[in-house]
Amino acid sequence: MKPVTVWTIGHSTLPIHQFLEVLNAHGIAHLADVRTVPRSRHNPQFGREALSESLARAGIEYMHVPGLGGLRRPRPDSPNDGW
Repeated sequence: MKPVTVWTIGHSTLPIHQFLEVLNAHGIAHLADVRTVPRSRHNPQFGREALSESLARAGIEYMHVPGLGGLRRPRPDSPNDGW
């Protein structure tokens, strides 16, 4: 199996066009949004709907995968209890 590189990025307060420029500069074709609640009150361009549409226009696939991250509440059966 060929190794896969996984990149991470936070949106911070970037305008959407700069966020897309960063993704394009690194050849990103797929984005997995790991936020449990995929919205931003202060940066609505990063809400699930708006982000998905902007990424689609840029040729980047959007996937919401909340099970990979999100709010800092570990499951009772999780071995990761450092939060």
